[in-house]
Amino acid sequence: MNIVHKGELSMPKILPDNLKEEILTTTRRMVIEHGYNKVSIRDIARECGIATGTFYNYFRSKQEILSALLAGDWDRMQRYIATLPEDS
Repeated sequence: MNIVHKGELSMPKILPDNLKEEILTTTRRMVIEHGYNKVSIRDIARECGIATGTFYNYFRSKQEILSALLAGDWDRMQRYIATLPEDS
């Protein structure tokens, strides 16, 4: 777990170890539901229960997170295709 201190007087927020995957999963769901142009980084951060700045610790932009989602999809598709029998 990662601990983020939000000032000297506040309690530390404990972030899950898989936060990057959670951000990706949440973004995928939100884009499917609302469309890419209607989802903001602020919306993604709010849905994940994190600060916008925390989002930027993992992704530099909305375009970067979209690229990460597409790269993951491409990798999964290639692994699936590799399991298919070859044509005779």
